[in-house]
Amino acid sequence: MKSNAPLYEWLQSPIVYQTATDFKQTLTGLMGKYFSPRSGCHHYLSMAFNTFSNELQGEEIKLKKYFYVLRPLLACQWILAGKGVPPVEFAQLRTLITDAGIQAAIDELLQAKTSEDESATVPPIPALHEWIAGSLEECKRLSAELPVIRNDTAELDALFRKYISYDI
Repeated sequence: MKSNAPLYEWLQSPIVYQTATDFKQTLTGLMGKYFSPRSGCHHYLSMAFNTFSNELQGEEIKLKKYFYVLRPLLACQWILAGKGVPPVEFAQLRTLITDAGIQAAIDELLQAKTSEDESATVPPIPALHEWIAGSLEECKRLSAELPVIRNDTAELDALFRKYISYDI
């Protein structure tokens, strides 16, 4: 009901540990109705901004931290483009990037990520930092204009009651 972004991501995950009912399918069917672009945008924008501010400002940057900024930033852009619930797949999100230089920088990061371990660091990439900073500011400005969505709880209350009593 409050557009919990991690829940929307879990519902799209290709990894399914157990399926005993149609719960996931039912919730997935309701995503579009209950998704709040404003709430989702603010969630992803906050994640991207905090990581950018706290993790991407040194002389050496953990490689994975670039993706901890890029994915939520692109998810925010996805929402602002009117595409609804952002996909989990990074490849799908990055289709929003039209700048060939930024795409090339991301390609290099992805290549390095496949050949390095979790603790690998890289020097800052100025063009990418500039693009991220500008995109964050644009997303902040545009997300403030998104309307607040309020939904009736009856449908979700009934769904909750149905599955809370289900005996697995």
